[in-house]
Amino acid sequence: RLSCRAASPTTRRLATRMMTRMTIASASRAALIVLLSSATPATSLLFSLRSDVPLRPHSRPVASSLAPACGCSITSSQRAALSEPPKHFAPRRGGCPSCCASERDETFEALGIAGGLTAAVVVAYAGLTSLGLDDAVAGNLVLVGLAAVGAYLFFFDGGTTQAALQAVAVQEVADGEGAMMEAAPFEEDASRVGMPAVTVAADASIAAAAFAKDGLVRIDGVIDAAACTELREYVSTRLEESLAKVRAGEAKEDSLFGGVLSRTNRYDLLLPLEPPVSGALSQALGSLSGVVRECVGADAELFELAALVSDPNAPRQPVHPDTPFSDATAVSTAFIALQDIDETMGPTFFLSSTHTKAAHEAFNEGNLRKTTLLRATPRRLGLLKQGDVSLFDSRLLHGGGANESPRRRVLFYFSFKASGARRVPPGSMLRSVRGKHTLQTLEEQKLR
Repeated sequence: RLSCRAASPTTRRLATRMMTRMTIASASRAALIVLLSSATPATSLLFSLRSDVPLRPHSRPVASSLAPACGCSITSSQRAALSEPPKHFAPRRGGCPSCCASERDETFEALGIAGGLTAAVVVAYAGLTSLGLDDAVAGNLVLVGLAAVGAYLFFFDGGTTQAALQAVAVQEVADGEGAMMEAAPFEEDASRVGMPAVTVAADASIAAAAFAKDGLVRIDGVIDAAACTELREYVSTRLEESLAKVRAGEAKEDSLFGGVLSRTNRYDLLLPLEPPVSGALSQALGSLSGVVRECVGADAELFELAALVSDPNAPRQPVHPDTPFSDATAVSTAFIALQDIDETMGPTFFLSSTHTKAAHEAFNEGNLRKTTLLRATPRRLGLLKQGDVSLFDSRLLHGGGANESPRRRVLFYFSFKASGARRVPPGSMLRSVRGKHTLQTLEEQKLR
C-alpha cells in the first residue's frame, strides 16, 4: 500500500532517474529513425531491425546500489523475496530459460513497435513524395508530424504517457529491491504461525511487546470463516460496482479508491462502515483492541477502512513505509486475510524492526546503506490463513508481493491514528466515515 504521497525519497529519486533515462532513450531513437527515414526508408527499416535499444527498455540496474546479492545484473526476471520465489524473479546464472524468454518477448515487442513506426514513416514519406514534394521537404514534414505526435503523448494526453513511464520506472525499482532481499534471512515460523486471538484478548501485553520490538505481530483467528467469506463477497461486488461507476464517469476515482503505486491489477477499495464491514471490524476489535490501545491509545482515531485487492498478475510493490519516521507509533494497521494466502499469491512482506530512525535513514539515503539494509534485515511474509491478521506499525518497511497465482487476494484492513500524530498523510477512508470514530467509541458502541 504505497501512495504517491508516502513514497520514500529514494523511490521517488530512482523512479525519476528511470523516467528520464527512458524518455531520452525513446526520443533519441525516434529521432534517429526519422532522420534515416527522411534520407532512405530502406536504411531506416534495417536500423529498426538491427537496434539493440528497444522503445520499451529492459529492466536494467537503476544504480549500483540496486545490485543483487548474487552479483548478477538486475533483470525483470529475478526472484522476489518469497520462500518460493515467483518465476519472473529467477536469477540469471549462466542463462535462465524464463529470463531469456522474458527478454525475448520484450525485444520482439520493441521490434514490433519500431517496425510499425518505420512502416508509418515509409508510407507517409512515399505518399508525400508521390504528390511531387521535394525529398527534403517530405522528410521534414514527416519529422514535424512525429514531433507533433510526441508532443501530444507527453503533454496533451492527460498524463497517460508519463504515468506509463513512471509505472515502468517504479517497477524496475521494485524488481531491484526484490533481488537484493534474496539474501535476507527469512523468518519462516513467524510468517506461518501467530499468537492465538483468544490469548491476546485475555492479555495483550505480550503481543504489544512484540509489536514494539519488531514493528509487527501476527495474531491468528481474529475473524471467523463465515464473516470472512461474507465480507470477501461484499468486497468483490462493491469493487465491480465502483469500477463501473468510475468508467461511466459517475464518480471520481479518488472518491472510491485509495492511491497506490504498482496499480496494475491492484486496488485499494474504500469501505463504508456498514454490514458486513461493521460486523467484521467489531469482531476483530474483540481480540485486537487491547493491543491497539497499548500501541496508539484508547483515543486513537479510526483512520483507515478499506480492502486491498490483488488480482492475478499484480506486480511487486517497492519497499516503503506508510508514514515517515516519528518518535512514537503514529498509526497501527491491521491486515486481515479474507482467504488463505500462500507464497504464489504475493503475500505482504515486512522487514522486521525497520520502524526505527536508523533504518529510515539508511533506506532514504540509498546506495550502499540501503543495499546493506535490504540484504541483511530479516524478512517476514504475511502467509496468513483466513481470519488471521498482521498488525504493524505504519513506520515499518513493507510492500505487496507479486500475485502469480490464478486467485484474487483480498485483505480487509483498518488503521488507528494516535491522537496528536503529525506528518501523517490522509488515510484510505470514505469521507462519510472520516473523523467520526475512535477506538474507545467503537468499543462502546459494540458494532454489529
